[in-house]
Amino acid sequence: MAMLVASAVGAGCAAPGPTPQTYTVRRFPITDHARLLTAVRNALEAEGLPVARIEDDTITTRPRPVPPAERIDLPSRPLGRARDLWRSAVVRLVETEEGYEVYCKVLLRERVTETHRVIAMDARGMDTPVATPIEREGATTAEQNTVWRDLRRERTIERRILNAVRKELQGKDSEGSASSGR
Repeated sequence: MAMLVASAVGAGCAAPGPTPQTYTVRRFPITDHARLLTAVRNALEAEGLPVARIEDDTITTRPRPVPPAERIDLPSRPLGRARDLWRSAVVRLVETEEGYEVYCKVLLRERVTETHRVIAMDARGMDTPVATPIEREGATTAEQNTVWRDLRRERTIERRILNAVRKELQGKDSEGSASSGR
């Protein structure tokens, strides 16, 4: 019985890996990791998504505001307030026997920090002990206290990023073979 509980707890703690249901996936028959990483970085930056961090074959971008011209198909907020929309991306490189699988996810997110603060302030009036300063965002940065709500995946942008990676890798392959034939 104890073994069953331990395995259930251990399985619950493991973060699920990327899947075709949660990411757009392309396979690249390439073995040069640095070249693939450069192509991914270039494709992200071409979409206006600058890389913030690369860690363990996971590339994360800084959130970028969505221009008003791209907000046409989104419902407006109550009372005519403009949405505070941002876009961010995560790209994961997974090495396979044939090369690499590149998983890309672009999220459209809404910053709801102010709404969260109003709700939190309202909850303080309940019959619960008052929060300590550390529980009320003490000793943290504004970035750490930002609250995001995921609205949807941007699959069109995911495909554009992966197609740009493919195009860059194919372009370098044809340049290399053309220059070596001289």
